[in-house]
Amino acid sequence: MTIYSRFNNPELIKQILPHREPFLLVDQILTFKSGEKLTASLKLAADAWFFKGHFPKRPIMPGVLITEALAQTSGILLELNRTQSKTALKQPKDQYVLGKVSMKYLTTACPGDTLILHSNLLKNIGSLFMFETFAMVAEKIIAKGTLSLAMALTP
Repeated sequence: MTIYSRFNNPELIKQILPHREPFLLVDQILTFKSGEKLTASLKLAADAWFFKGHFPKRPIMPGVLITEALAQTSGILLELNRTQSKTALKQPKDQYVLGKVSMKYLTTACPGDTLILHSNLLKNIGSLFMFETFAMVAEKIIAKGTLSLAMALTP
């Protein structure tokens, strides 16, 4: 497995993902195995926007945002599979939309936690990509499931 430390800078991750703050939910790319899997992380700052209202007395990260972080991790995997060199990142990239999601949430993620995000490419059918994903905090799985990304149609 190759470690992609050159992508650990959020500015470089922005070259891969179209998302921006506050909706950029990946901080680092930890490992990448071409064509197969990617592990990324997200440090949950105590002052993150979603903690203010979900829930103020016991803040937790909403499950839908954990799912979004896993979808972004999967999108990074697809883009790195397509372009594995630094210069290729400057080429136009494909855009993906989140399709079917089947997730189970086992426990919570709280302020100060670091999410470790795992995405494994299961299969590709044309422009549809299916992934097995899971999120961990402190070596404990907090969410797991499958999701699909489809290549977005350009207008």
